[in-house]
Amino acid sequence: MAKAQKYYINFYTQQGQFCTVRFLFEGWTGDSQELIPSTRPFVLSEFNQDEDLFKPIRPQLATIEFIGSSVLGGMDQFLANSDTDVEVRFNFGSFTDYWVGYLLQDNFQEIWQDTNHIVRLTASEGIGLLEFEEFGNNGVEVVGRVKFYDAIKYCLQKTPIGFTGTRIVNNLFHDSMNDTGTNIPLDQCYLDARSFQIEARKFDNKKVALEKI
Repeated sequence: MAKAQKYYINFYTQQGQFCTVRFLFEGWTGDSQELIPSTRPFVLSEFNQDEDLFKPIRPQLATIEFIGSSVLGGMDQFLANSDTDVEVRFNFGSFTDYWVGYLLQDNFQEIWQDTNHIVRLTASEGIGLLEFEEFGNNGVEVVGRVKFYDAIKYCLQKTPIGFTGTRIVNNLFHDSMNDTGTNIPLDQCYLDARSFQIEARKFDNKKVALEKI
């Protein structure tokens, strides 16, 4: 079934940017309800911070806060059967879907601050889910050479991360590559799918493959 918006939060940043946090629920067909934001409605931070400067993957964690009384039925409305059933999308000014993630089902908090009952939810980009799926293209074994850029796309297929508006920070072009315009090195060099092969017809999981890339 498709996901549809069940809740949303509107707020302005201190700089006057209009922002919206949207909660899309699997199979939802009803109306969308507006929630009252707290003083810190949406904060992005690095997931599992450490001091490793060469950490290959740096996923982000979103912390979302709103007034609990604005939810009809209480925070149980955010419980879902699957880790991917509730999707969070954040619009920042003119940037639609500036950040996208899945609502974490094991980290709900209710906070009493003065007279306000604040609900705190967290969402991640779903990188941890990659540990449970072998490298491949939507379940199909990848054979032969593949572009690095395509291999990254294969790894992230089960996450809500899209490639629209992707920024590649890399200027290490080989002399044989086209370095003009929007061309990128990752779309002009190849790896062999056997780089992720453990044994015949068995491959690394997608998180390991992404770290190797």
